[in-house]
Amino acid sequence: MYLYVVIKEESECKLDVVLKDKENIELATGKKVKIIPYKKFTMNVINEVSPKAIIFSGFAPDLDTFDKNDFLVIDKVLKEVNIPILCICDSHQLLTELYNKDIYEVDKLYNYLIKPKSKCDNNRYKTNGFYTINNLKNDSIFENLPNKCKMKCLHSCEVKVIPKEFILIASSYHSKVESIRHKSKCIYSTQFHPEKYDNEHLDGKIFLRNFAKIVDNYWKEKLLLT
Repeated sequence: MYLYVVIKEESECKLDVVLKDKENIELATGKKVKIIPYKKFTMNVINEVSPKAIIFSGFAPDLDTFDKNDFLVIDKVLKEVNIPILCICDSHQLLTELYNKDIYEVDKLYNYLIKPKSKCDNNRYKTNGFYTINNLKNDSIFENLPNKCKMKCLHSCEVKVIPKEFILIASSYHSKVESIRHKSKCIYSTQFHPEKYDNEHLDGKIFLRNFAKIVDNYWKEKLLLT
């Protein structure tokens, strides 16, 4: 089973859009997915469920509107727990903030606006559609995908600084840091939304299928080492 940690209030976790994302993840990975609201995401939940992977959702509004203490468990999981992880969109930005800063020494965490490359509303560039993502590395997460694939993007902020523990594996016209991978842990993070694929844009489905293969291989290798 995979845990899908949704960075929304519990009532919003039952919205059709969240349930559709869950369904798409299950179809792509072939795994059962359990939704958990982020405020109920605890180490006890991980111990009880024993997930094979954890996926952190995108969210709104901006990071600085959240109480940083609500992210303490996520900070611990991202840095200390050895379970395959995928962070999506705003969780991609959250991951980099948590790795680039000490959450106990800052008052707030922040998003950083995309620098406008064209006219936009209120000087805030917003993506909303399927955009070209440039695969920069021969990483297995992009197996069977073209070097220029199409992924759903829904964001106006981006990662500015890659944490030293990660490497850049994908970029785009509007966001240099589209996807990163941890150098030693099984953690992937993407600005785009692979879970929002549709019948005309299936690259996200392939991406999630590849993630599932990586997860399976992770646990097979771990078993061999025991």
